[in-house]
Amino acid sequence: MSSTDKPKVAAPQEPSLIEKVGLGGVLKIAATVVLFLLMTWFYTMIPIAGLGLWPFLFFGCVSLIVGVCDDLGVYR
Repeated sequence: MSSTDKPKVAAPQEPSLIEKVGLGGVLKIAATVVLFLLMTWFYTMIPIAGLGLWPFLFFGCVSLIVGVCDDLGVYR
């Protein structure tokens, strides 16, 4: 029996993001991403943004997005 005669085994399909977290979860994730973009836009308009607050804004928003995704079970 040669290697070309072996039956092909399909890999199991990973569920989509909507199947994992539902429509509400996708909306929560989208809302946190929009919040990050709005806060970034807001802080570019005010002079205090030059005072070194960017790392706190960036890591705070990334932590929020990761926290929401983790609570919803995206990483399972």
